[in-house]
Amino acid sequence: MIKGAIFDLDGTLLDSMNLWTKIDREFLERRGITYTLDYSKAITHMELLETANYTIKRYSLNESAEAVIGEWHEAANKEYANNIKLKDGAYEFLMYLKKNNYKLAVATSSSKEVFMPCLKRVGIDKLFDAIVTSSDVGIGKSSPKIYLHGASLINVEPKDCFVFEDLPIALASAKSAGFITIGVLDPFSIDLFDEIKAQSMATISDFSEKEIKKSLSLIIN
Repeated sequence: MIKGAIFDLDGTLLDSMNLWTKIDREFLERRGITYTLDYSKAITHMELLETANYTIKRYSLNESAEAVIGEWHEAANKEYANNIKLKDGAYEFLMYLKKNNYKLAVATSSSKEVFMPCLKRVGIDKLFDAIVTSSDVGIGKSSPKIYLHGASLINVEPKDCFVFEDLPIALASAKSAGFITIGVLDPFSIDLFDEIKAQSMATISDFSEKEIKKSLSLIIN
């Protein structure tokens, strides 16, 4: 019996992946470095400090991780506070789950400093029973630790809990720990759709009623 759901944010609940590509690209270009897709793929599953250290090492930057993270935060804060939107149907789906007594959690590699203003603006910050970041558990989503911690906080066993994610490595981690994985097919990850589907019990393109009925109705009921 499904009792809970854990949601990624960027690319899953939030339509924000293009913003992070823009931030990464401009960060590197200010240092005379060309942004490449292999860099993007390398950092997608990392927590923030891990990403900063990787970036500094990869490009031999004479900067501290704290300074790099601060620059990323400064670039992201305005957009998240004012412009980033929910995926279609996300608000309605979260409300449905909440009204039907599902326990809800967030599991994200982003920083609370960046995403909390956005969650408050779009009206979903109080719908979650727990919010966990990769920094809280000290490792990125190549490990299922973030999902296991989130599930423990909402007191739901992995076998009774959805994990909604948009990246294969995250879905594979959650799947390995026994969660019911739902792949969210974000346009940013179009070249990964086959891998996403391979790690998912079901897939959706958004959270509209049509998509939920098509992919989740048999599972959720």
